Amino acid sequence: MMTGDMDDLTDRIIGPFRVVRSLGVGSTGEVLLAERMASFPQRVAIKVLAASEDVTSDGVAAAGNAHEASVLVALDHPHIVKLVDRGTLPRGRRYLVMEYVDGEPIDVYCARHQCTSQERARLLVKVMDALAHAHAHLVIHTDLKPPNILVAADGEPKLLDFGVAQWQGRRGPAGLTPAFASPEQRAGEPLTAASDIYSLGLIAGGLLSGDRGRDLDSIVATATAPVADDRYASIDAFKADLLRYLDGRDVSVRPLSPMGSALRWVQRHRLAAATVFSVLLMLAVAAGGVIRNAAQAARQRALAESQLHELVSLTGTLEGDLYESVRRLPQSQEAKRILLQGAGATLAVLATRDDKDSILALELARQYSTLARLELAEAGGADAPVAARQTALGAVDSGIRLLLAVDRGDPQYAEAQRELDVMRRWRAAAFR
Repeated sequence: MMTGDMDDLTDRIIGPFRVVRSLGVGSTGEVLLAERMASFPQRVAIKVLAASEDVTSDGVAAAGNAHEASVLVALDHPHIVKLVDRGTLPRGRRYLVMEYVDGEPIDVYCARHQCTSQERARLLVKVMDALAHAHAHLVIHTDLKPPNILVAADGEPKLLDFGVAQWQGRRGPAGLTPAFASPEQRAGEPLTAASDIYSLGLIAGGLLSGDRGRDLDSIVATATAPVADDRYASIDAFKADLLRYLDGRDVSVRPLSPMGSALRWVQRHRLAAATVFSVLLMLAVAAGGVIRNAAQAARQRALAESQLHELVSLTGTLEGDLYESVRRLPQSQEAKRILLQGAGATLAVLATRDDKDSILALELARQYSTLARLELAEAGGADAPVAARQTALGAVDSGIRLLLAVDRGDPQYAEAQRELDVMRRWRAAAFR
């Protein structure tokens, strides 16, 4: 591939730059370290292609320089190496001048600096941002491997060597690295972002091998699935799951059971959890008292009504101080969701009892109305998702059913009808 006089470029002048030494030889040419001779100090990396007569039969070397230039011109990202200049040497060799990254391959950097799993993952996230930028411009890198991700002394990664990059949908190049190439790339099939996701998944698996667990194994396995359609749909989806893992949240490719999710949420938000579960415990105790007393004889009516008012008071805190205090907590949406779910579960238990009387039915209906309004408001009101609207609608319909069950001869009938009219009018307005 390379001509024998490539070494003669050392100490030569290329444009405004003086060549210092060779940095290495790749599949499409040699990379040289050079310094700007005037104006301002600058170190650059100059990639010089092999002579035209030494190109491969598929034209990789001859076309690669112009192709890499066109790719780098299209990209502008802090974690992608920048194109500085380009030109042609005597005897027809073309060259690119790129910013010089004085760094180490990402795996070498992480090992030498004994980076924690969190630090390694944060580096990967920055690389993912760079890849997402490239993919948004329909550029597939096709040769992702640790030596093409350098980490500078300031700890910032740079993605480089777009010499064999392809535009979305083109077939894989000949100059691949088999150890990191995707199955479809090795087969010479048209490439998509899924190919880069596969290669980066292999890199992530190597970097985070000391911190592998159930979720991380699932993330890496999804990124490196043999079939492209089984991988993450985009590099952003890959990044989102890695961030979820770092934050201790459920990952999309292996969600926890409801109990596992609850336990993980408690671990992350101990203050909110303590507040929420204290309320749920009080609601359960109060509900138990109401259920027991509502079924007793008339001589215990006063006690039953006292327990009923306790329930009303506790449920009413959803609109009072407790609800507002939860609103100020980190991840308040999750805390409020648990409050609303707990209140709904308590009301559902009370509503299904056969021994409830009309007073209890009326108060339960009012609390269902409150619950429905809060659920709808927290989900976005008129713009709430369909599932949230259905949940709120179910709550208000449960209240309406309780009111419809109050007999005409019952002393609470007139009050139940008034409440029924209010709930029906609100239902019609909110769910039209």
